[in-house]
Amino acid sequence: MKLIKKKFALTGGALLLALTLVGCGNTDNSSSSSSSGGGASDKPISSSSSKSQQTSRKYNVTIDGKTTEVAEGSKLTKPSNPTAPAGKTFFGWKNTLNGGQIWDFDHEDLNIVMSDINLEPCFVETGLKPQLFQAELCPNINAIYGGELGMPGATYSGGQQGKGLIGRDYDGTTGATGVDNDNVAYVHFMYVKGDKLTWEVESETAVENVTLFARFSAEYGIIDSITGDRYSKINDTSFPITINNTPIKYGKITFHNIPEIGQILTFQDFYIGSISLNAGKNVIEMTVDNMDTLNGTIASSAPCVDAIKLYSDSTITWDKAEYDNLVRD
Repeated sequence: MKLIKKKFALTGGALLLALTLVGCGNTDNSSSSSSSGGGASDKPISSSSSKSQQTSRKYNVTIDGKTTEVAEGSKLTKPSNPTAPAGKTFFGWKNTLNGGQIWDFDHEDLNIVMSDINLEPCFVETGLKPQLFQAELCPNINAIYGGELGMPGATYSGGQQGKGLIGRDYDGTTGATGVDNDNVAYVHFMYVKGDKLTWEVESETAVENVTLFARFSAEYGIIDSITGDRYSKINDTSFPITINNTPIKYGKITFHNIPEIGQILTFQDFYIGSISLNAGKNVIEMTVDNMDTLNGTIASSAPCVDAIKLYSDSTITWDKAEYDNLVRD
């Protein structure tokens, strides 16, 4: 994973947006590549971060039941991997106070203490197949612009439409926006209430206890006047995720330390929950259902979405869009 810088030809309202926004925001809910390897120390703290102004604030950091008081802006040292129960495989450390975020110890922009943290081991059943479904390949990426529902298109000040909803690495460098994302792309600009991202998948059999992860990041938000932290928030009401029209309770997510305009946070996985799939068609949707204005310019709060990942013992397929038709010019 890496930071992705996006370059735009800014005109009209889009230029106004770039000049108006002075900070960005983040939301979290978990699962990343942090499952690999254990650290040398069980102590939670290493050094302070230069990304956040140091204040007198301190937070409680709990790792596997052991709590330490930690100064804001500190980084955590990766603990040793726990022993997995029989039939389970360790996936990563899940922050239960941030919507199921899998804590990423390996990236400086993510490994920063900005709130209370409770890390518990996240396990998946051994032998389940991880199956990735990329957001930018969804045939149904619906955006509301000017009060009308349209086909794929971005919805922010300046009115990006069509392929503008698909974000890429615009520096011409190689590398993925998220683990396993070979296409180096993602969906963003879902910043109007009613915008929706839909996956229609076919399960070979009916299955229960399917583990669902979502890979999120953030690019716009507001600034904390004391710490200078750029952040944004979502929750299971303001940004509902449903499976076959049934809402999933994944809690609250805050994205911290969002970089300057023109960049997004490194993508990370979030544990969304355990779901069931019907034999045949299943619909997973993410919908913007808020008017949480960011800096008075962005109409709603929403994450950048890289992919969803399903751990299941059933084979799951889908009719994905033709990627060549979605890449931004």
